[in-house]
Amino acid sequence: MANELDAKVDAEGRTLLSLSGAALTGMGLALHAKASPDRMAIVDATGSHSFGQLNARANQIVRALRAQGLSAGDGVALFCSNRVEFVEVYAATLRGGFRLTPINWHLTAKEVGYIIDNCEAKAFFVDADFAAVAHDAAKQAPGLIAKVAIGGNVPGFDGHDALCEGQSSSDLEDPALGNSMLYTSGTTGRPKGVYRRGATQSSISVPIVATAGFDPATDVTLVTGPLYHAAPLAINLALPLMMGVGCVLMETWDAKQALALIETHSVSHSHLVPTMFHHDAAKQAPGLIAKVAIGGNVPGFDGHDALCEGQSSSDLEDPALGNSMLYTSGTTGRPKGVYRRGATQSSISVPIVATAGFDPATDVTLVTGPLYHAAPLAINLALPLMMGVGCVLMETWDAKQALALIETHSVSHSHLVPTMFHRLLSLDEATRAKYDLSSLRWIVHGAAPCPNHVKAAMIEWWGPILYEYYAATEGGGFWIDSREWLKKPGSVGRADSSRFTMQIQDESGEEVPGGDIGTVYFKAPEHRFEYFKAPEKTASAYRGDYYTMGDLGRLDDEGYLFLTGRSAELIISGGVNIYPAEVDAVLLQHPAVGDAATVGVPNDEWGEEVRAVVELSAGIEVSAALKAELIAFCREHLAGYKCPRAVEFVTDLPRLDSGKIQRAKVRDRYLLSES
Repeated sequence: MANELDAKVDAEGRTLLSLSGAALTGMGLALHAKASPDRMAIVDATGSHSFGQLNARANQIVRALRAQGLSAGDGVALFCSNRVEFVEVYAATLRGGFRLTPINWHLTAKEVGYIIDNCEAKAFFVDADFAAVAHDAAKQAPGLIAKVAIGGNVPGFDGHDALCEGQSSSDLEDPALGNSMLYTSGTTGRPKGVYRRGATQSSISVPIVATAGFDPATDVTLVTGPLYHAAPLAINLALPLMMGVGCVLMETWDAKQALALIETHSVSHSHLVPTMFHHDAAKQAPGLIAKVAIGGNVPGFDGHDALCEGQSSSDLEDPALGNSMLYTSGTTGRPKGVYRRGATQSSISVPIVATAGFDPATDVTLVTGPLYHAAPLAINLALPLMMGVGCVLMETWDAKQALALIETHSVSHSHLVPTMFHRLLSLDEATRAKYDLSSLRWIVHGAAPCPNHVKAAMIEWWGPILYEYYAATEGGGFWIDSREWLKKPGSVGRADSSRFTMQIQDESGEEVPGGDIGTVYFKAPEHRFEYFKAPEKTASAYRGDYYTMGDLGRLDDEGYLFLTGRSAELIISGGVNIYPAEVDAVLLQHPAVGDAATVGVPNDEWGEEVRAVVELSAGIEVSAALKAELIAFCREHLAGYKCPRAVEFVTDLPRLDSGKIQRAKVRDRYLLSES
């Protein structure tokens, strides 16, 4: 630390306050403002703010709050993104003797309202970006004296600048040390305020200070996380500022932006969480020999171009066939590597090659999905390239761009998923008619069930060029073309004993009669797949010579397979996992609900949507108003994507003898009622 912040004696022999002494009254910033008023304290999206400016604003806020009736010990709630005003309010509470509660700005109005009321806040500072939530939340806190809007207007709130106007910016004559009371995330109930009645030094503050070695003359910290969290607030903002070190605030985390900010501001210190490390995943794999960065720099990695530089481009004299091991999506736990010890031809490769009819002289494929998925990699890239057909790669899916690329490159082949069909059909007629799609002659789809009316509409638009498969990383091999599907809408194809053997089995492993619903099993090929380094998971997928991907279905009298659902209870909507038990738990808090079973049902755009099937409490009458009330109730307690889109009432839910609800039967009964 610079000597200027040590205790000094002035010309008249009076001892001046040291940094440690100033910290005891929350005035650490004041020392830095006096020593280096123009030194950068905060950088945010609006620009650079000095220690002198920050200190002056903190003094004004304290005086303004005192003028409105607040005194030491009173609560201040702060609902604000990472911006300089957050720091101003924080600094003010620290020297004004107030108790600060920063609030997560992802919460609902009801959740925010509960916290500002529970923490007994008398002042509520709000980022105008969250105006609607803040306005409704404030209604739940009758004890508020001051309501202040930051960065814009919020109805019923005073402006932040107006609050400070006319207040002196000189250092307080009577500072008092404030503190903070942060709230838990509320995973086991309502959020709880963690409160300490006296000033307590964190047990990790000593090693942090000892190892950080802050130098206010040169150091800069990068604040990467939201300041309503304890660690970013304490380690990445409060401590550096107290030591006179400036802070650069990120509004939201972005890896590329973080690297740019580190370079621009010569950042020396920061606090991160594991998901931010990105390239540090490599540190968990000590067996790596080569680490290669594509399209830019990654610390500790060689460049892709540099790797190839100086190497001969002539054909290999000793090629050897490689293979791939893709990982499952991990819906039932950690992702599993699907590994085969010998080369095995996929059972759907035969109909793919037979129907695609690749012509390298004229054909072009459009790669619409991420190549880390099995189907885009195999069907949309590897196979066409092997047949000499060129590929156009999309970075991300966009329906309009896809049509433009088809026209521009005369695309003939592609692989799509049902969500993409829905987005294409959602385009207005003028946009759909604008592009020349006459080059298309083969579109294959799979990966998720496709609603019948969506597929029928695509066939009507693009013609009978759609082909559907039912397979996964582990295997499988049903196949159906458009003409066959129009005769058997909803089917994924017919069991073909020349390519694979399959069965529909019941829970005991017995093959069920035709037409009955059971679990779909495929007979394992000569080279069985296994889940890499997970023998127990491999064993659970197999039943004798057969394996399953966990899907339920039935065979009709002609051998056509109709999938009826997933054996797992997990709901996947738009690629996001939703846990039904979490939704059930919220519904059961409503007095009208006797019991509930949340299930996923088909949705044209998202694959599945959340549907709540509810058994009402005794004496409660069924009504449309009650359905709306239950959905609104869920929205008060859950993130929007987890909430039911609809509610169905039943007189009784199917249960086992133990009383446990049979969720699969609930979903099947719903599907049958819709068919």
